[in-house]
Amino acid sequence: MKRILMICVALLGMVLASCHQDEDDLFTTAAITLTAEEGTTVERVQGTVQLTNLNTRQVTTTAEFDGNIARVSLLRGVYSVLVEGSMQYKDVHGATGVRQFRATSDYLEFASKSLNVATLNIVWM
Repeated sequence: MKRILMICVALLGMVLASCHQDEDDLFTTAAITLTAEEGTTVERVQGTVQLTNLNTRQVTTTAEFDGNIARVSLLRGVYSVLVEGSMQYKDVHGATGVRQFRATSDYLEFASKSLNVATLNIVWM
């Protein structure tokens, strides 16, 4: 009887110790903000963001912009980023224009479990 009780206690201890939930967040959200030169207000962006994981070479793309910010869910890690497209903007004098642009970074770290923010300066083409 004593032996059965010891076995039950040992089994109960193993069951309770092995039933914890392992949760390792592999994914994060990256917010990529595009900025133009001083005095230029970005109104609308139409383009593609291409993020390449430098370790796995996995490519993630998005074309969804909210103003000048693109948000994408991806694996945490280190990325190179390429953004290309066209942008509607207002200059210092209030004139509206549309131009082609490119923005790039060879090394951006998206390692935080919460929101990761990166700012890229655009180059007019």
